[in-house]
Amino acid sequence: MVIRITIAIVLEINLDGFLKLVVTPFLAASVIGAVAAPLTFFVGQALQPIINSFCFYGFDDPFVMATLEATGGKDRLSTLSKTGEWHHMGIFHKYFLRWCIKATAGFWVGFAGICTYIPIVGPILTALLSGWVVAWDMVYIPLSGMGRVGILRQGRSVLTNFSEYYWFGFWAVLMEEIPIVGPVCHVYNVYSAAFFLERVYLNNSTMVSSMDGLMDGMGEL
Repeated sequence: MVIRITIAIVLEINLDGFLKLVVTPFLAASVIGAVAAPLTFFVGQALQPIINSFCFYGFDDPFVMATLEATGGKDRLSTLSKTGEWHHMGIFHKYFLRWCIKATAGFWVGFAGICTYIPIVGPILTALLSGWVVAWDMVYIPLSGMGRVGILRQGRSVLTNFSEYYWFGFWAVLMEEIPIVGPVCHVYNVYSAAFFLERVYLNNSTMVSSMDGLMDGMGEL
């Protein structure tokens, strides 16, 4: 974990330096580019959650699962599946769809990062626009274990609990945009994701299960 944090910090520092020392002067040399030059001072900050996500690939999923097992959350959440047992994912869902969700989250953060052109409030807007999909990326594996397998069914579950995903993801992205300490915040966010799942799906289990069932039924029409 320490090595991944170090790699992420080094990448973020180098990216920030490249943008400010190379890209910004290059853009400022032209009349048109001078308008976009200030953007480079903030875009690196918006890209930090993407760097963290891919630097910690292979760590995040086992870490959130280990947290769930250590706290007993896995056993409690498994009761929400139709069989009452933890669902084991196939290769297609575990690897291909996993990468699709991670790539989508990265693309959405990058797209929302355009807001960083707006001074001061730009990073906040980026977090507001992309937080929900970052939260989904963090809990993709546990959601599958709970029986919500596949992008469509998980998407319906995220939509049902959109407010919870939205605000958890907002604070997660906002924390990861903090220079230098962003990677450490990422580890904390993944750890917190285990408790986020329990709060959403167990504390409101009756409402969530009924709404998920309704959404599944509508999807079958």
